Amino acid sequence: MSGSSHPIDQLITLVGLANTRELVGTYLEETKGLLETIGREKPARQIALLHSLKGTSFQLGLSLFSAQCGALETRLEESPGGLTPAEIAALASGFAESTPRLRRWLINNAAKS
Repeated sequence: MSGSSHPIDQLITLVGLANTRELVGTYLEETKGLLETIGREKPARQIALLHSLKGTSFQLGLSLFSAQCGALETRLEESPGGLTPAEIAALASGFAESTPRLRRWLINNAAKS
């Protein structure tokens, strides 16, 4: 995650390291919780949540997870009815596979100011 072209580096430039750490930590925590409850939401709310996740994930450099969110968002827009249990499980898996770099970055930058 080094190099000035990575989204994390761009965020640091815009809002500072401390705010970027807070944003990353909040994203990781809230997304985990959201994925545990998204199946109980109405389809329109699921679409909105997926749209938000798509954008935030992309801004943090998680392009594959962002694309997965976008694909599910489109699927729900074209065929309403809500996310299936298999789609929710795949989304949770995609998040888990996409976040180790962010978690390592957060650990590596925890003590820096």
